[in-house]
Amino acid sequence: MLYESLHEKILPLPDEIEVYPAHGAGSLCGKSLSDETWSTLGKQKQMNYALQPMSKEEFVKIVAADQPEVPAYFPKSAAKNLEGSASLDELPKPKTLTTEEAEQFDGVVLDIREREEYGAGHIPNAINIGLAGQFASWAGTLISIGSPIAVAADDQDQIDEAVMRLARVGIETVKGSILMADFTGEKQTITQVPVGEVNDKTSDEIQFVDVRRPAEHANGHASQTINLPLDVLSREVDKLNPEKPTYVICQSGYRSSIGTSILENAGIKEVYNVTGGTNAWVEAGYETEVSATACASS
Repeated sequence: MLYESLHEKILPLPDEIEVYPAHGAGSLCGKSLSDETWSTLGKQKQMNYALQPMSKEEFVKIVAADQPEVPAYFPKSAAKNLEGSASLDELPKPKTLTTEEAEQFDGVVLDIREREEYGAGHIPNAINIGLAGQFASWAGTLISIGSPIAVAADDQDQIDEAVMRLARVGIETVKGSILMADFTGEKQTITQVPVGEVNDKTSDEIQFVDVRRPAEHANGHASQTINLPLDVLSREVDKLNPEKPTYVICQSGYRSSIGTSILENAGIKEVYNVTGGTNAWVEAGYETEVSATACASS
């Protein structure tokens, strides 16, 4: 149906027709999504891989390949949209937690601060999903709908924003919150390390984990990395040695910080976040590798 719609209805239109995307870069609703906010049909005919001349069979194969895993909240959100959600004003306000209550919270402690702040000191076993990135998408992917959540933040505005953005993906179970300035308990830390420090290590010394999606990893990654995508990391942690220093990398450092918090929860004793990610690794000129699957499809 998509192939016919494109080739019979859209592509015959004039090249100057303006095109506005329904989803942007980073959305889990598709792959290879551009960060452009508009385009023209003529430009898309030139640049869009899916609009190049090909048979229907080739189209289905290339469009269906390497799609991101469907987040758990997608089908639930669809059902919720049909049912109708309560107004944000009707959601219960999270209770302000004491240090002891935060430490003993029976659910997910969600630290929404930037990775540097989280790394400098956080509530033990808190999951770090920063507000500045794809917060709602990753929260909906990694946190089961219905799980009780306590938000750890720097200020009340951050808490209010987190509650709103979580509700937009069907997560309406934020039960408590705490400002980190009020937390007086013992904190855990995650060291942020530059790419140069990791490049000086050997594969015998460390575990080097790339948490990007398989297609991203295949198209170019730091040498010696193993690919454990973020959305399945918690299920594949048994592939790692919990006693071995573990360095986590992504594209820029956002997803890898989430990954470090998952590994900390899983009992990996020594975890590091690689700042700047694969972008910084490539810019520094360090050795990279391309997977055989990427070569075969190019």
